[in-house]
Amino acid sequence: LFDLEFGCSSAHTLPELSDGQSFHLALAREDCVYFIGGHSLTSDSRPPRLFRLRVELLQGAPLLSCETLDTGISISSAIINRTGPAHRYIILGGYQS
Repeated sequence: LFDLEFGCSSAHTLPELSDGQSFHLALAREDCVYFIGGHSLTSDSRPPRLFRLRVELLQGAPLLSCETLDTGISISSAIINRTGPAHRYIILGGYQS
């Protein structure tokens, strides 16, 4: 995590992401970061998962929680863009595996 206001950073380990997961698409919304697609090094596969990383900025230390949702898509090499004022997005380019 980077704190741009105070110029400091910290590293955190999350058990849900400890199997060598690399990510191909990320989206930040409010207090969450969503990781879509990616590659698992332990199983050498691209499972269709969605990870939701929630960051709560508490006094003293941040609280991080990660949830694995099996409702994602298996996608690589893409970008995402918001299409309007609501929470609607479009994925551009990439390939589905």
